[in-house]
Order: sequence, then structure tokens, then C-alpha cells
Amino acid sequence: MEHPGMQCQDRCLVVEMIADAVPAAAGPYWQEAASSVSIKDQKRASRAALPAAGAAGGPLASVTPLDPHSPSRFICRPPSEGELADWKAAIVGKEAWSEAVPLLRQYYHLHGFGITSRSSTLRWTKGAFEEGPEGSSSASLAPLPSLQAAREALDANTLRHVEGRPGATHALVAGPSGSGKSALLWDYTLAAGRDKGLRLVDVGSAELGALLEAARGCGRYPRLRFVLVADHVDFPLRGAAAADLCSGLAGAGAGPSGWPENTLLYMGVSSGSTLNYDPVVSRFGLILTTKELSEEQFGATLRQVAGEDASRLSDEDVAYAADWVRRQSGGLSVRGAVQYVRRARTE
Repeated sequence: MEHPGMQCQDRCLVVEMIADAVPAAAGPYWQEAASSVSIKDQKRASRAALPAAGAAGGPLASVTPLDPHSPSRFICRPPSEGELADWKAAIVGKEAWSEAVPLLRQYYHLHGFGITSRSSTLRWTKGAFEEGPEGSSSASLAPLPSLQAAREALDANTLRHVEGRPGATHALVAGPSGSGKSALLWDYTLAAGRDKGLRLVDVGSAELGALLEAARGCGRYPRLRFVLVADHVDFPLRGAAAADLCSGLAGAGAGPSGWPENTLLYMGVSSGSTLNYDPVVSRFGLILTTKELSEEQFGATLRQVAGEDASRLSDEDVAYAADWVRRQSGGLSVRGAVQYVRRARTE
């Protein structure tokens, strides 16, 4: 007969394992119920304090049992706060483990688990994912006129990737400083793919040598679609970084050195770089360029960035803004328009 103290230790271990595995979708009550350590009086007290399922965002739709022969192909976007509250209320409200398991299976099937289930934006740091920066809210609005063509091409490529359609390819964006490269790579890509389940991963300059490692990290989640974003990269690439990229990008999914099929690389070229069609650049199927703005493009960009305040901008205001941007950076750019609007709103 097992010693009572051993049983208690085992049950406590189960509770801890459940808490680690389901940090977002479960709560203390469900953890206790799942490990059979709660008693009826505790259940009744806990259930009395629970909100009704759907209280945060409408009733939770009835769960259809998963068909093992036709599972969902890709994992969806992370749930909103309201949706997460509905899932939690529905799971916690179950009297028995057996009643909650179908809900939990459905949650995992739709949204995945761990850090990739909680955020659409990630950062690769020291061999692991951590939560990354959110995109700019203004960038999800109408495209800036000067970036329209480049954004349409990159959006189409991103959508092919997240929908699993053929033709998606790695992308390289080059152009002068402040011309909108970062907005294309991060903000606009996130806006195009977020609702379809895209996970965007920031790979900073310190991790550039670990790009292939980051891609393999993404490959561990085959039902997710990732885009690695490496910005402000000096070209031409040389040494181990160039060798790794040439080797990895040469054959997606081909052996241990191959680049995983569920991951694309979007790379921004630093403004001081020299871009030639070398072995690294040739691995990118989509190469886009941004340019310094003309007077007309700057005016249109400035009004777009100003949003509701655009109607208050006269032609004289636009001319003054253009002169101010030239004095600050030497040329007209998307970044300059954004900086001027921010400055004007704080004065």
C-alpha cells in the first residue's frame, strides 16, 4: 500500500506539472480538479465564485470533437483577452477532468501552447524565444503612398506563406535610411499575417550569426508559420554568417542543415551597404527597394501619418516640414515625416 505522504507528493507534482503546461488556459480550481486533490465543498465554493462561461466576450461556442482524420492544418492567431477569458471560464467550470479535456484539446489544437500561443511577435535571444515588440498601430492603416507597390508585393508573399500556398519566398529590402524598410519588414508584415496566425520573430544584430539556429527553433513548431526579421544588416555578408545562410537557404527542409518549410527570412539591408548579386543575395526570391521621397510623395506621406490632423496641414505647413526634415537628415523620408508629426504633437 502506498504511503499517504507519497500520494500527497505525487498529487502536488501533478498540480505543478499542470500549472507549467497550461499557464494561460487553466486556473487553480481546474488544476486541483485535474489532479483529484479537491473535495466537494471546495468545488462548490470555487464554482460559486466563477464567472459564467462567456462572461467576458459572449458565450463560448460548443466544442465539436476533433476529427483525427481531418485536423486543422495550421495553428490560429493567439486568442484575444476576451476569448481567453471565455476559454478559461468554460474549462474551469467543468466538474470533472473528463469533461474539460475536450475543451483543452480544442484550445491547444487551435492556438498551440507555450510562448507561441500567447503572442504574435517574438524575439530570438540566446537560443530561445521570448516575447517581442508589438507593431505600430499606425502602420496597420492604409499604406503609405511611397511604399504602396513594395507593400503589396510583400503582403502577397506573406499571405502565400501563412496560407500554405506555393510561391512564397525569402525577401530582401534595401534602400536609404528612413525610407520605410523597417515598417515594411515588421509593421506591415505583421498587419498582413497576424489574423491568419503568423508569428513574427525579431532577430537582432547580436543574434545574426544564429539565424540558422533560430530557423531550426521555428521548425520545432510545424503547424505554425514564422517570418524571421533581421533588419539593418550590413552587406555583403561574409564569413560564417554568409556560409550558414547559403547552406541553409539552398534547400528548405533538406536534411539537418536545411531551412524549415514553415519559416521565411525577411532581411533589411543597412543604408551604408553595397548590394551585389552575390551567392547570399541570390537566395532571396523577392528583392524590394525603397527610395528617398520626392516633394509630392513627402507631402502625401506627411498627411497620411498625420491622420485626423491632416486636414489642418496647409501647403505652407508641408513646405516647412520638408525644410525641417532636410535640415535634420539631409533628405525627405518616411522616418522624417513620422518624426515631424511626433514633434508637432508634443509642442
